[in-house]
Amino acid sequence: MICLISINISILHKFASFAAINTYCTLDYTENNGASVHNKETLTNDVQGLLSLYEASHLRVHDEEILEEAFTFTTPHLKSIVSNLSNNSLKVEVTEALSQPIHMTVPRVGARKYISIYQNDDAHNHLLLKFAKLDFNALQKLHQRELSELTRLKSAISVYKELTVRNGVGKSSTAQRHPKSRKSMATLV
Repeated sequence: MICLISINISILHKFASFAAINTYCTLDYTENNGASVHNKETLTNDVQGLLSLYEASHLRVHDEEILEEAFTFTTPHLKSIVSNLSNNSLKVEVTEALSQPIHMTVPRVGARKYISIYQNDDAHNHLLLKFAKLDFNALQKLHQRELSELTRLKSAISVYKELTVRNGVGKSSTAQRHPKSRKSMATLV
C-alpha cells in the first residue's frame, strides 16, 4: 500500500499538482476498510515501501509537511535496515538511493544504475530488461556518433584556421585563391 501512495505522490509531483498532495495523502490518517494503513511498525518491515516513500519524499517542495515527515521517518530507518538486508539486489538499491536518490541523478546515469540493479533482481521481467538495455545502448551509440561528428568538424575547422593563419592577416587565403581548395574544405565541414 505504501508503494502505491509513493507512486501517486511521484505522479502528482510530475504533473505539478503540489496542492493535491496534502488532500490526497495524509500518512497518519489513511484508512483501508476501517483499519489504519499507516502503522509505523508495519512500514519499517516493508523495505521496498520505505524505499519508494523515501524516493517520493525527495520530490517535496518548501513547506510540504507530509513529504518532509516521510523523509525524516524513512531516512534513519533505511540507514539502519541496509546492513541487515539479506537480498543483495535490494541492499544495493537502498544504498544507491541513500547516496543519491533517483530523482536527483542525470536520467541516463540513473537508468544505467537501475538496469544493473534490476538485472540482479530475481523477479525481473526479461523482456523489459532487454528493451531497457537496447534503448540505453542505442542512445549511447547515437551519442558516440554525434561526438565523433563534432570531433571531425572541430579538426576540419582547426585545419581551415591554420591554412588562413599561415597566409597572414589581410592576405587572401589559399581557400580564397583556389576554388577547388575552398570546395574541398566545404566537404570537410
